[in-house]
Amino acid sequence: MSFDWRQAALLDAWLAPSWREAAVEYAKQPYPPRGPTSAQDKCVAASTVEALVYGLREGIEKISEGERMRRLSELSDVQILEVCERLQSFNPDIAPPWTVQQVKSLVGIWRRVHA
Repeated sequence: MSFDWRQAALLDAWLAPSWREAAVEYAKQPYPPRGPTSAQDKCVAASTVEALVYGLREGIEKISEGERMRRLSELSDVQILEVCERLQSFNPDIAPPWTVQQVKSLVGIWRRVHA
């Protein structure tokens, strides 16, 4: 009987620490992979959020200019909360932080245009 080098190589590969670590990490992931389950769960790209926040430094009065309204309409529930938090946390040296009333107005607009 001859030694089966192929089986030995496969066995060594399965027992290698790097493979074991990768397998453990993979096993921690939920199965099946969970994707967005509804329109509200879908998120736009981070660059869209960044562009919106950047554009809103000029205030709520500028919401209808450029692509701001489209970007706002595409935000998920989670993303609109993130945007509101960031608007209220503006560095006053760069742009005035938004007031609660301005944020409420933005959320009202988002509710009307949200796809």
